[in-house]
Amino acid sequence: MFTSIGAPGTDGNDELHLYSSPSPFGPWRPHPRNPVVADARRARSAGPLFRRAGALYRPSQDCTPCYGHRVVINRVDVLEEQDYRETPVARIDPYWRADVRRVHTLGGSGRLRVIDCSVQRSRW
Repeated sequence: MFTSIGAPGTDGNDELHLYSSPSPFGPWRPHPRNPVVADARRARSAGPLFRRAGALYRPSQDCTPCYGHRVVINRVDVLEEQDYRETPVARIDPYWRADVRRVHTLGGSGRLRVIDCSVQRSRW
C-alpha cells in the first residue's frame, strides 16, 4: 500500500510511505525505508500505478507551489521488501489549456486515460 503520511506540523503531502501485508485485512508492515520518498514535488500519489512497455510507473502530485499543482510520472526502479527507488521521468503541467490551473490525477484502464484537473470558470 502506498500512502502519504506527513510529519507532525506538515500538510501530509511531503512523505510517501509503503506498507505490505499478506491480506487486505492485515497485519500491515511498514517498509524498512519509510518514508520512501520525502519530497513535496512527488510524494503524494496521483492515481494508480500502471505498466507501460514492461516498466512500472507511479503518478504523483507536485504539491509545490500548491496542492495538486502538476502530475509527475515516476518510473519505479526497485520495489522490494528491503528497498524502494523511483525516478521522475515526465510531468503533466497545468496551463496546457488556457483555463487549466492544476493537474491532480492520472488514471485509466486499458487504452483509456483520464486526467483530473482544476479549471478556472467564469461566473457569467
